[in-house]
Amino acid sequence: MVESLAAWSAGDFQRLGTFFAEETRGYMLGGSMLITGFNPEALQAAVSAGFSFQIEPNEIDILMVGEAVAVAVAMIEGTVTLPGGEVQDGPWQYSETRVLEEGRWRVVQYHFSPLAEG
Repeated sequence: MVESLAAWSAGDFQRLGTFFAEETRGYMLGGSMLITGFNPEALQAAVSAGFSFQIEPNEIDILMVGEAVAVAVAMIEGTVTLPGGEVQDGPWQYSETRVLEEGRWRVVQYHFSPLAEG
């Protein structure tokens, strides 16, 4: 998780893609429609439009389900800048499910959303 989120913050989307399964799916920032697949070109286009992340995970907790499934949760600190310049500050909640494929842990599902007030 730490390595993949570091690649995200660095804008290294080709490397980031190595952490995701082909059929990955998830939600970003709590208000998105379901995102399916991993598209580094779409991420790069979003960055070119002003989208950026400077994030770091904390309080990582991992639950192993058998030997080939890991469910992880974390609190994320940092900032997200949206196209247009709006800056959103953490903390956020993040969760992901990874499966062991060909010797690598790959994300198959994720959720990144603001922490609810209160």
